[in-house]
Amino acid sequence: MFYASILFCWISINGPQCVVAEDSLGPYKEVAQCQERIEDMSERILEEMPFAEVRGSKCDKGEDSGVHKEFSEFT
Repeated sequence: MFYASILFCWISINGPQCVVAEDSLGPYKEVAQCQERIEDMSERILEEMPFAEVRGSKCDKGEDSGVHKEFSEFT
């Protein structure tokens, strides 16, 4: 099972801000499904926050329990 996550950033009054958005619809059986979800998430983030920049994304292979325990480096 694969879990989709996106790192995006923007500039605010307090300086650069970054957030990791984790998908709430997964997990996905195939990495291709996860990558497609990342594309959907990226588009939605940029629609809602056009001043943001997607800085990274990943499809992390998770446990069968459905609990995402480990967070590896973004690509």
